[in-house]
Amino acid sequence: MSRASGPGLPDVAGRAELEERLRQAVLRNRMPQSLLFYGPAGVGKQTLALWTAALLQCDQTGPCGECRSCRLAARLEHPDIHWHFPLVKPKTTGSPKKFREKLEEARLQELDRRRTHPLTVPEEDGVTGIYLAAVEEIRLQAARRPAAAQVSVFVIGDAEQMVPQRSSPWAANAFLKLLEEPPRYAYIILTSSRPNALLPTIRSRALSVRLPPIADVDVARFLTERMAMDHAAADRTARLAQGSIGHAMRLAAGQETERGSQAVSLLAAALSPKDAARHAAALCGSGRARAGPRARTEDHPQVQAQLAGSGAGDGPRRGSGAGRIRQRQPAGGGGDSAVRDARGPGAGVDRVADSVIQRGDS
Repeated sequence: MSRASGPGLPDVAGRAELEERLRQAVLRNRMPQSLLFYGPAGVGKQTLALWTAALLQCDQTGPCGECRSCRLAARLEHPDIHWHFPLVKPKTTGSPKKFREKLEEARLQELDRRRTHPLTVPEEDGVTGIYLAAVEEIRLQAARRPAAAQVSVFVIGDAEQMVPQRSSPWAANAFLKLLEEPPRYAYIILTSSRPNALLPTIRSRALSVRLPPIADVDVARFLTERMAMDHAAADRTARLAQGSIGHAMRLAAGQETERGSQAVSLLAAALSPKDAARHAAALCGSGRARAGPRARTEDHPQVQAQLAGSGAGDGPRRGSGAGRIRQRQPAGGGGDSAVRDARGPGAGVDRVADSVIQRGDS
């Protein structure tokens, strides 16, 4: 468990430094009303968003995990923490109000499932989206004053699904109205694995925080402490997961064994000097041939040799995963003199600045 978390709170792996910055921002009353956590899939964006929501609601200095607010947050039952995420479109021919009620019913059912099984990765059964009706429900919730706390916190997972291709042409624009003029008691935390799919106007109104892949050692620690995996298996799984705890959990549950086996087989064929092997792999990958038996890298000397020659195992480990906090430069170029070009993945989203969370000064 993170050092900054109390018992029962969302387990944020490898983000201790960022957690401390967020806590200091709350203590100094400098937390932005709108945040965007973005990064690769499975690196804990929504978990950190829920931790931040608990932080904002905690009766103490931090999420303590012991006060009433933290206990409610840990059980996903806090009346002023609203967690929204993409859902499969309900089958209904009723009125828009009925459709909104059906979506909210589906959301509450999914929340109950996640409450009961917190260590399972949600599976997508069909096309999902954050529909206009869901955004209208969010706006209705935001219009009401907090029921039990000083503030309301809205966590919007996979916010890039508020786009025409996945939901409706109006969902993102309707949500933008809430971001432009949020109630003074409302905090909005967006998460996204594809921030460039968000409307630029939405990105510009939220302080962007990039979450890089999690260090292998932190992924392995999560697997041993939370999933009771032995150390050797946890280390192997962490290396395969490439900094994604979500991926590691799927691997641990055996959900990606077949996919991984096919990937290794294709890699072996690609490295093979024989044209016939590459052709067979292409047919298999296109679905025109049956996949062979499950493969492992140790079964293919070509793969082992190629990986060894590339130095894949000798390079530097992934970073500490503390996160980079990004802020769009104000129009007219009047931003902080420390503004500089962003580095690494997601550099095109925003420009790096010494944000209020990083500085904590006046």
